[in-house]
Amino acid sequence: MADDSLTIQQAAGGDIHESFIVHANDADYFLKFNNGREALHMFEAEVRGLTQLAQIVKTPGYHHLGSFEEGGAYLLLTYYPPGQQTDSFWQQAGADLARIHQIEGELHGSPTEGYLGTVRLPAFQHASWIVTYLDGYLQPLIEVIREKDQFDERAEERWQHVRARIPYLIEEGKPRLLHGDLWAGNLYCSVNDSPLWIDPSTRYGHREIDLAMTSLFGGFPAPFIRNTITYFLWLMVGRFVKPSIIFTPCLHMSPCLDWPISIRLCKQWTRSSPIPDFIYQGTAYIKKAATRAAFIIP
Repeated sequence: MADDSLTIQQAAGGDIHESFIVHANDADYFLKFNNGREALHMFEAEVRGLTQLAQIVKTPGYHHLGSFEEGGAYLLLTYYPPGQQTDSFWQQAGADLARIHQIEGELHGSPTEGYLGTVRLPAFQHASWIVTYLDGYLQPLIEVIREKDQFDERAEERWQHVRARIPYLIEEGKPRLLHGDLWAGNLYCSVNDSPLWIDPSTRYGHREIDLAMTSLFGGFPAPFIRNTITYFLWLMVGRFVKPSIIFTPCLHMSPCLDWPISIRLCKQWTRSSPIPDFIYQGTAYIKKAATRAAFIIP
């Protein structure tokens, strides 16, 4: 007997998958479909990422992953009605990202393949973030451009120039869990103004790669970055410094400039508080210069 309560409507979303909101059996679902050759692998990687993040923050409920003999695959998740991006939403979102970045790994990268958009990222692990960034992130993107015959001799020369500069522009850091594809479309505001973390490409790396990606495609508002940095520092040094001190000045930043965190305050705190050395190692600045070098061939 047909279920008269079944309704399907196309949903707004990205340009990689087709998305639908499905109402069936008094429940709402979000259905993603892709008929490409890589579809099943892409959805498998997404489920791995959602499962990993679900231990820390709120992610869509997972129901089913399947494929078709003729090609293509689908992913069925729980649908959440949209909410409003209030100040409390951005505060919670910043705290969420800080908690994600608290999870440390032994190596940078990932033991399994993943995707950044439609680009397949190899299974790649290394003790150095700089090596991982170059060979596990940027090089696969460059290869895609080469395969499309859009990489002429001049572009090759400029890429090699950027590649040689990157070790001087970015710093080593501890391998931390990353969302991995954190542009504005991959942070959803659900009902009750609650952050819902979607479409991850989880790997381990320098936490600043997530923060740098927030400047892409319209970017995130400054309060999100400020809340992320503030809460991250609180988690890192809360055992050493009163939390009320961390939520003080020096956190007012312009998204058009370099992103000073609270390194000056940290240096002041050392006079009366035992601030650990890691505060000075990679958590102090998000370099916009490094962001430009990473995503744009000059």
